[in-house]
Amino acid sequence: SQFILAQLLPLCAMYWLHKSAVESPSNRYFLIACGFGVASVGTMANGILALPLMAFCAFLMRQRLARVGLLAALSVATLFLYFHSYEAVHQYGSLWQALEHYPSRFVQYVLLYLGSPFHYLSGGGEPGKLIAQVAGLVLVGGSAWFAIKALRKPREMTLQLAMLFFILYVGGTAFGTAGGRLILGANQALSSRYTTPALMAWSALFVLYSPSILAAIRARSTKSLLLFAVLGLQMVNLQRQALRPQDDELFERKIAALALELHINDRTQIRRIYRFVEPIMPVAEKASAQNVSVFGMYPFRDAREQLGTSVQQPNLPACKGYLETVELIDGDTHFVRVSGWIFDSIGRPYPQVVRFINSQSQEVGYALIGKPRPDIANSIDKKALQSGYRGYLWSDQMGATLKLQAEGQAGPSCQMQASVPVALFPRTATRPSVDSVSLPRTNITFQSMVGI
Repeated sequence: SQFILAQLLPLCAMYWLHKSAVESPSNRYFLIACGFGVASVGTMANGILALPLMAFCAFLMRQRLARVGLLAALSVATLFLYFHSYEAVHQYGSLWQALEHYPSRFVQYVLLYLGSPFHYLSGGGEPGKLIAQVAGLVLVGGSAWFAIKALRKPREMTLQLAMLFFILYVGGTAFGTAGGRLILGANQALSSRYTTPALMAWSALFVLYSPSILAAIRARSTKSLLLFAVLGLQMVNLQRQALRPQDDELFERKIAALALELHINDRTQIRRIYRFVEPIMPVAEKASAQNVSVFGMYPFRDAREQLGTSVQQPNLPACKGYLETVELIDGDTHFVRVSGWIFDSIGRPYPQVVRFINSQSQEVGYALIGKPRPDIANSIDKKALQSGYRGYLWSDQMGATLKLQAEGQAGPSCQMQASVPVALFPRTATRPSVDSVSLPRTNITFQSMVGI
């Protein structure tokens, strides 16, 4: 969401700066532009570019010197406040080193960044990278050509100047990102989150050329119509992916959040939401302690504090289910990763959590329900499609018989017993039948994560 805000606020600032130049005799529109410019600094690092660019843009628009001076003063003040006690992130590179030692790769990174939407539209791969770089050149060249026209009549083309300076803002964002992230390789510019500023820059360029495009369409230019038809088909084909369910990926991210809430160093899982595990662990611990962000929501809230506490066990109907796998966690010997499926055919709404309870009525493990299990849905009940669960159990409970209690926000709904196998180096066990449910016999592997 911050990638949208970091471009939207500067775009609003540029737009209101244009309005202040042509539509208002008062300073109201100008002050609105200043407000958006200052707010841009609070979005992401690239937000500090907004006010300096606004000052230069106002100068080219021939606005009063008092306005230009105020924007310049705000630029200096916000830059000072932003960099006061600033500490650089050491794992990233330096802008000057990147320009000095890798100039060609730096240019390639910027072009890939600006043309990244066309990488995805063209299907990706090496051809997609080439198309992205060509598209980046088109964006730069098309903007430069229009800038020459606008600078000849700056008072009459304030909207065009505002759009050009917004494109320059995105270009500065690409420039700064290349300085810090080139160390990760030029292909890092194709990260999907970077397509947000790139798409907004292309949209601004489209606004600039829209009169010419509309004129070509009115003239029924075959080439123009064919180009838009091809782009439209590519967008429709790519957009179809948004209709595909993302339940598996969402579930994996929830388990990663659960690992962070429980302070479990499950690197394999946590990397699904954040690449660098070591820096995110202390940040997540603070957020968890304060119950902020996702850690303040059910089913994550206070999950760690509940481990070891006594759990009330009311009389509940029996669940259908099975504890399928127990895996050692590379990096954390206090917990093991457990997974299986559990289904309550009577209860509604569908349970979201499995609590593992020992013979002393203590909670010794916690898992989330929601993993898609089409095999269970086909074998037992179509309503059991998201009956899969995964979570964490204290490692000293291996070999014990535990009670699994399924619950939702309204409370417990059903329960079952399960024997926890001991997770050694690759060992297999035959899956037994569950209650009166007939399932195909399957070999289950209890795998160690050591060495992965």
